[in-house]
Amino acid sequence: MTQSEAVAKVTKLNRVERNAWTKQRIFEAATKIVGKYGYAEASVARITEEAGVAQGTFYNHFENRQELLDQLLPKIGLDMVQFIRARTGTAHAARQEIERFAAFFDFIREVPEFLRILNEAEFFAPTGYQKHLDNVSTAYVRILRRARIAGAIDDYSDEEFEAIVHMLMGARGYLSRRYSYSADGVAAAP
Repeated sequence: MTQSEAVAKVTKLNRVERNAWTKQRIFEAATKIVGKYGYAEASVARITEEAGVAQGTFYNHFENRQELLDQLLPKIGLDMVQFIRARTGTAHAARQEIERFAAFFDFIREVPEFLRILNEAEFFAPTGYQKHLDNVSTAYVRILRRARIAGAIDDYSDEEFEAIVHMLMGARGYLSRRYSYSADGVAAAP
């Protein structure tokens, strides 16, 4: 789509749709900028330049830079959960977990900025980091509960599911470090 086609499309949107579209552009730009430069160097000026919006427009959507940074990882994390959910089938529980791991690696290939954003968020956007962990673990526990109801998993309590989920999330984190940071980009975990 050319620049003029994009402008024509945006002018046809109502105010609410245009605001949502603009906010989405700011999130996309922030993803690229934080992924490239890190949180510390992700200035409002860099983000708005990447998004193609005025700095004043930024403040129509976010009170300040930190508010955007605190919302960034949870938003990308929810996108990741939806991506993984769309890629996993109804296989046996163990096979489905393998599919979830594969889908996670597919996601980080498509959104390579995610890992830097995740790894730096704990220090630069702790509110967003905690929200991301809560979002992902809640969704994951819900998946395991459904598997228990369907009879695919036996003998685990909700508290045990919580621990299992954090172990699996930790495994993804370490595996992504092992298989993501190479000259060839993200490799699939064996």
